[in-house]
Amino acid sequence: MQYTPLGADVCHSEASDAALARFQELFHVDREPPSPRPSCFTVRDFRDRIRSLAGRLVGRTVELSTLRGVLEATLEGVIWVAGTAGIGKSSLLARIVQDTLETPLPNTQILPYWFDAGDERCQRETFLRFAIERLQAALCIAPPDASQDPPKPLIHLRTLLQQCHNQRVVFILDGLDEITSRDPHFARDVPLSLRLPGVVWLCAGRPEQGLSQLFSPEIAHHPFPEGLPLMREGDIRAMLLDKLNGELRKRLVGQDRERGQQVINPFIEKVATAAHGLPLYVQYVINDIWAGRYRMLDAGERLPPSLNAYHEEHLRRCSVSSLHQVLTPMVALLAVVYEEPTVDILAALLRQRTLIPAGETGLMLVQAGLNALESMIKRKREDDQIYYALHHHSLRQHIEDSPHMRQAVETAREFLGDAALQVKPDAAAHYLYRYGIDHLVKEGAKRHQEALRLLTRFDYLMARFHILQDTSVATHLRIDWQTYLETGGVLDDEARIWQAFFRENEHILRRGDKDWPAYKILLQLAIEHADDSPITQQAEAWLEQPGNCDWVWLRNPCRPEHVLFNPVVQVFEGHADTVNGALELSDGRILSWSEDCTLRIWDRNDSSRFIELRGHTHAVISAY
Repeated sequence: MQYTPLGADVCHSEASDAALARFQELFHVDREPPSPRPSCFTVRDFRDRIRSLAGRLVGRTVELSTLRGVLEATLEGVIWVAGTAGIGKSSLLARIVQDTLETPLPNTQILPYWFDAGDERCQRETFLRFAIERLQAALCIAPPDASQDPPKPLIHLRTLLQQCHNQRVVFILDGLDEITSRDPHFARDVPLSLRLPGVVWLCAGRPEQGLSQLFSPEIAHHPFPEGLPLMREGDIRAMLLDKLNGELRKRLVGQDRERGQQVINPFIEKVATAAHGLPLYVQYVINDIWAGRYRMLDAGERLPPSLNAYHEEHLRRCSVSSLHQVLTPMVALLAVVYEEPTVDILAALLRQRTLIPAGETGLMLVQAGLNALESMIKRKREDDQIYYALHHHSLRQHIEDSPHMRQAVETAREFLGDAALQVKPDAAAHYLYRYGIDHLVKEGAKRHQEALRLLTRFDYLMARFHILQDTSVATHLRIDWQTYLETGGVLDDEARIWQAFFRENEHILRRGDKDWPAYKILLQLAIEHADDSPITQQAEAWLEQPGNCDWVWLRNPCRPEHVLFNPVVQVFEGHADTVNGALELSDGRILSWSEDCTLRIWDRNDSSRFIELRGHTHAVISAY
């Protein structure tokens, strides 16, 4: 049997019945292809990712036993697993999930969720929907009637968890640092606020962004008080032997030598020294062994001295290739984009930089580049699309910090800002409308005015609302305004009118749906603003352009003559009757109470997020 591993430069051959049997077992050549799994869920699970991550874990028996024991003994509360990038937190949790699903714990439902900054599921609303759908199915509860106003997701999840009598619900959440970078209050609002009887939260992430303080020992159980331990040399040996087979394994074991009561291996000792206990480094070595870059597997092999050095080695390899013209810019783009791109998006961006030709030739060049970067990237398939991202957060960080890539990264950032100023109607348009202003403001003060011009340009905003037809487009625009101001942006009088306009109307723009989308609401609000409003004036100029508007809109004969100052900071919409009062809580959230017999706790930065407190049978007059 002859085969060439993905990313390798040499062919391997094996001539044994065991190799053939292993091949047949691995690829299931004697089985019918499985039919697609029917699903009643709108949020996909992480089954494939869990299987892949769990398969990478070798050794770590002490850590597995410790974490299993803690999980089995914990009836409710929070468990926190911290560790540096590349230390193997995700694989450890994936193996825990896989083992628990294969051998279920009694009266326990496991709900695993992986947060990855490049994954569209890395957001609060999607996680809540994932959890609600699974619990509804487990409890045999039908979804709410679509004709009625749906309950708020966080309240709905709390209600379902309270109905799980005599059953423990275990959430296993990996990548808390990834979701926290997007949603700073996620940990506080979800796992820490839902510490209910019979509910366990096993959370893992890098100890950054205040997570160590949130998950302090007084609040969460720490199975590894100093963080997840580094891999031991014995685990590294087991990982190498597990991932290599045939001639490669024989060659490695052939280097074993006895030293007293111990068996030592110079190559494994060298890998262990350079890896500094990080399994990601060991995985890189394994990939390079299969690629034929390390052939002797002895003490003479020249290994990169650290994980950062290995990242640098991967970058160096990109330059030794006829694809150099595409590879370096492609790596830089993957390091700075905020969302995993497809081949079409990468090709559109590289085409705008005139680095590849148009059409099928350009697409094939991009695909060839991605194949050449096999050891540096990971793929994710969903909805018949394949999305690409750098293999690990530590690699992204290294590329951004590397002196050899600094110019390429700066060029990529500058290009994305330029592309956002004049979005072309191609595959990259959706990405640029969603993240273009982010790229501009992150460039610093030198591009603040360009970002402000987009935020106050009606034709750009109409196109953005039209392309991004979802309920979050208004929220994303508010976040863009916040980011602009937080990074030192300055508002003139006209810009203040625009910002106030969106503050006042965000809750109305969020009402857009497929029958009357948000961009049509935006036009109507702009036309009615005021005679001397720059927003109204730009909207009317937009209407004069042929072909821009093909729907009915209404002119208000009582439109104000002048823009009126409105001190509103945020509109909180939801109470069904008179609001009797409000106060600011110690954590910055807003508590309000109303004649509608409810209290609500609002996120002051996002009015779409709130907790509704029901139970009173009469109007709530006051609260303290």
